[in-house]
Amino acid sequence: MYSAVAIVAITVALASAVYSQVHFGVVAGPVFSFESYSVMGVPSILHLEINSSSPSAISELRVDGASSLSGILELVPTGYSDVSSLCSPDAATFFSVNTTAGVLQVSSDGESWIDGVGGSVAQVGPGVHEIIISDASTCTITLPNGGQATYPSPSVLTIPRIGESELSTVLLIPYYTSGHEATALFTGGIEDVDF
Repeated sequence: MYSAVAIVAITVALASAVYSQVHFGVVAGPVFSFESYSVMGVPSILHLEINSSSPSAISELRVDGASSLSGILELVPTGYSDVSSLCSPDAATFFSVNTTAGVLQVSSDGESWIDGVGGSVAQVGPGVHEIIISDASTCTITLPNGGQATYPSPSVLTIPRIGESELSTVLLIPYYTSGHEATALFTGGIEDVDF
């Protein structure tokens, strides 16, 4: 009996000595990881999924010098800017709408994508859905409740994203050429990606 107690005591003492030398790092805030791929077309679309290790809401998206805090993001052949309209000729605007479940429709004289799928009509669930409108001088977005999305309004969000999760965010960013940088600012950190 005494030998069993002695073995346990020695094992605990050795484990304590070994583990006292190990330092465990503490991370302040969430750790982010991302996956990206491109959908080819005109424009091409960068599909960026950012995952967070703890709840963190996206507060801004910057692409090159343009910021979602200043307006709706727009891609022109020479780069990015922010504008105050949902569509623009010779450009691709990208933003989100917050809506109920039902049919979401984009009417324009250009091309449109809803949650990354080309087309002007989509059956959507409740929540946040990203819209890209390319080369359109006029556009109307009809929400499932029959109302029209206008900017500025609570239904239009300048941060282009799909879904409303605090752990995972999907962003779709149109582009013509490589050599750009996108920065997503979260309540708990920053994530950068070059594309």
